[in-house]
Amino acid sequence: MKPVHLVLIGSLVTVTGCSGGPALKVRLATFSAPTGWTKGMSDDQVVTIGIPPSWKQGVDKTLTGADLMSGIAPSPSDMIGSGIPSIPSEQSSSAPSEQDVQKAVESMESSFEKAAEEAERRELEELKSKGIILNVISSTRPTIGEARTRFFVKKNSQGSNWNWDEAHAQERGQYFNKPVAKEIELPIGKAHRMEESRQLVDGAQLTIISYLVPHGKDLYTLRFVTVEQATVITSIEQDVAKSLRIQP
Repeated sequence: MKPVHLVLIGSLVTVTGCSGGPALKVRLATFSAPTGWTKGMSDDQVVTIGIPPSWKQGVDKTLTGADLMSGIAPSPSDMIGSGIPSIPSEQSSSAPSEQDVQKAVESMESSFEKAAEEAERRELEELKSKGIILNVISSTRPTIGEARTRFFVKKNSQGSNWNWDEAHAQERGQYFNKPVAKEIELPIGKAHRMEESRQLVDGAQLTIISYLVPHGKDLYTLRFVTVEQATVITSIEQDVAKSLRIQP
């Protein structure tokens, strides 16, 4: 009877969805996305995804040197004799020449650009530390104080195979009303989808949509988030999800 008992236990494990059961795996599929879309890829090249027009992979970069200088820097001719401190010149110890001023402006622009790139690098590293391996943002600048509309792929790993119950529990922590997941079929296999839209304290409407894809001991979550009109993400989420590829 002991061997039979083990078989029954194994069956119970499969039914109840306890961790360590049979591995859920994605399948290989050729990358495909709507015309005009570009391809985004994680640094380890395991995950690829379609990026719609007017969206870009990365983070909300701070103002570039060119942005800053175009808004705060007067023209070199305006700076000469304008009361702005003189910039040293090898040819003269008096007012700077237009060429000297131009060099100073270019130097400031370069410094701003390097600072912006470093800030972007640090933010991407912070996202990686949270498991976000691919981040895509809308090009529409948000209202001051609002978060940028985006979608991203997050990877959670554990010591045993993920199952659907564990995947649901993991993702429901991001939701207020704990939505019920619905099974859908993607080119890479089965996924479960969750959605919620609710009003925040400040009056903004938050919409979240998630696609859960377990792959052995890794759980990949494609999540869309916006406080703009929900159509900003509902109009693209299905095509983005269909473009998702994970290297087995």
